[in-house]
Amino acid sequence: MVRILSIDIGYHNLALVVANCYDTNICVEYVEKVSLEEYKYIYSNDIVDLVPLMIDDRKNIFESVDQIIIERQPPGGFTNIEVLIHYMFKHKTSLISPNAMHSYFGFDNLNYEQRKERTEKIAQRYLEDNEYYMNLDRKHDIADAVCMLIYQNYINSMKYKKKKLEENLVFEEFAWVKPT
Repeated sequence: MVRILSIDIGYHNLALVVANCYDTNICVEYVEKVSLEEYKYIYSNDIVDLVPLMIDDRKNIFESVDQIIIERQPPGGFTNIEVLIHYMFKHKTSLISPNAMHSYFGFDNLNYEQRKERTEKIAQRYLEDNEYYMNLDRKHDIADAVCMLIYQNYINSMKYKKKKLEENLVFEEFAWVKPT
């Protein structure tokens, strides 16, 4: 089992989703939408202060997960938030390419509004019993984080299956060994 925290970066709508993943099973345990605005004026209005304060309030979440995934931000996006979280948890953080995720779900040719609709439909399956999510007016931030989680779980399970195949090779002569 892998416990994953998926983060969809935003200033007013930063989405956090925690799930326990085993093989293809995903059990969403926690969802929250955070506004970094809540932390303004405590020390300063700088992201370098706001992000650690937000993380400190959720320390148990960040420390309890095996893996943190963050949507890679485009140039001009919230790269400062992405980089800061990545730096703070470098040993267990992966950046997710939005293009790779869109390709995985077949979103390549959809516009922004269509992608929002599709991610919400996909996330609905995992969050239909989550009252917090169901009461949100703006759901697509959480939905994006859920979709990243599904994508990363697929990557993790493929790596695991490949490792198992390599460990259980029946015909070792077919195993490719990198020359030294």
